[in-house]
Amino acid sequence: MGRNLLQGEKLFIKNQNTGKKGEAIFWITRNVGSLGDGNGHWLHVSKPNDWCIGCVIMILHSGDIKSGL
Repeated sequence: MGRNLLQGEKLFIKNQNTGKKGEAIFWITRNVGSLGDGNGHWLHVSKPNDWCIGCVIMILHSGDIKSGL
C-alpha cells in the first residue's frame, strides 16, 4: 500500500488461502479476544473464524470503497 493502514479502513481484498474476494474492514487496535495487534472482518457477511492465523490477504483496491465493486 505504501502507507499505514487507517483505523476502520475498508479495503477490497482477496484471501489468498481461500480465494474469497470482497470488502473487508480493518482496525489497527486489538479487539477483545483477538490475537495480534489488529483485527478485521468481511464487511457485509462476517462470521467467527473468517480469518485464521497465517491467512494471507492481497489488497486489490484501497480508498473510498463503494458497495457493488
